[in-house]
Amino acid sequence: TFESENPEKDVEEMCRRLLANPVIHTYSYEIERLGE
Repeated sequence: TFESENPEKDVEEMCRRLLANPVIHTYSYEIERLGE
């Protein structure tokens, strides 16, 4: 599991580094809390 103080910031950084070339790609994401 992964827990973060600021999950939005972490996901944004991961997307920017790993998933998208911001010059030619756009992306979106949604964060959901699972199993409490």
